[in-house]
Amino acid sequence: MPNGNTHRLIAALAVGGTSLANDASQGEVTGQPLLSASIAVLLTNLPDMIEPAINPHYRQFFHSIVFGSLVASAGIKLYQWQPEEDWEKVFRQILLVGCGGYLVCLIFDSFTPRGLPMIGKNRVSPWLILVVEQERAEL
Repeated sequence: MPNGNTHRLIAALAVGGTSLANDASQGEVTGQPLLSASIAVLLTNLPDMIEPAINPHYRQFFHSIVFGSLVASAGIKLYQWQPEEDWEKVFRQILLVGCGGYLVCLIFDSFTPRGLPMIGKNRVSPWLILVVEQERAEL
């Protein structure tokens, strides 16, 4: 099961790599990938800061599939936004990196035995869904 260090490493690689690919597609070399990776490292454990693991059933709304979908939707809208002011560009980048880091944490948590709740207390594990689908296919 991935721990906080694994979350941070994968968030840095995923978000920093995405930023690097974006720089490469624009033919630029900037410090943006390093900055993005650093911010992702700081923000990837945000779900665990909001809902700390004080008991086995700590994952609730901010660890849910619904909240993850909201974060992903916000990330898409932020990506589509074309800011004009410099401060807006910085703000957009920080929020995009935050969305990416948050989603990395939720993706890793979804593959643990407890999975993620749909909204609150009911949990859905991707592994359980695969097993149920395989059993249905065999019938």
